[in-house]
Amino acid sequence: MKLVQSAVRDSTEVFVGRRRALPRDLFQGVGSFAVTHDHWADINTSKSWVQDILVPHYKRCCASLRLVEGTQKCVLLVDCWWGWLDEEFRKWVRDEHPWILLLYVPARCTPVAQPNDAGIIAMLKGEQQNIYIF
Repeated sequence: MKLVQSAVRDSTEVFVGRRRALPRDLFQGVGSFAVTHDHWADINTSKSWVQDILVPHYKRCCASLRLVEGTQKCVLLVDCWWGWLDEEFRKWVRDEHPWILLLYVPARCTPVAQPNDAGIIAMLKGEQQNIYIF
């Protein structure tokens, strides 16, 4: 879950709303931070999410199940957002993490294949907006 709604301004502060910045140290180990010039996700934020969230989760799962890393496939089910479909991103995943199997939810099927994306996550995003926009 994305806890911070905005990008990193500099190395010491993180925006959590439109005007309020908090020390970056408060968020250590909580999430992934990737900087973009316009606060929109792009290939770099996608790579960051894979590196900072998915890969450590995969490694923890392998360790807890006593499985050898890299011998087990990790299915990453994503929607048809251009950043996931980008050939550069897909090549990076194949080259850096060949054990990740990218599967795509067909266009206009996200509510069926990923119901939390349309329901629970939308509700949580709304609550975060109420909390963090000052």
